[in-house]
Amino acid sequence: MSALTSTAVIEMLLCGTPTLGDGQVVSFDSSVASSSALAAGVHRISATEDCWYKVAASPTAAANETSAFLKAGAIDFVPIPVGDAYKIAFIKDTTAGKASIQKYEVKGS
Repeated sequence: MSALTSTAVIEMLLCGTPTLGDGQVVSFDSSVASSSALAAGVHRISATEDCWYKVAASPTAAANETSAFLKAGAIDFVPIPVGDAYKIAFIKDTTAGKASIQKYEVKGS
């Protein structure tokens, strides 16, 4: 897979037929909880409660501006680069919950 630029991600989301691949559920609370290593590509994330997340080879999410905020019920798309075994770490904002991570694949139109 080539580099996932912002333009490439937008084109992927807008063109073709999306399918959701394998997924993970991560339970988060006041302790940081991480996914297992993710395959390169775009992943769709959502959560049952407001939370903060960070993507890295060894991520540590924090409930502040060093991490991205995800509102309960919202959906975000996260590009995972080729190479290192990247993970997504989550931590609660105020209430413990669960985050869903699914590989987002688009077949050409």
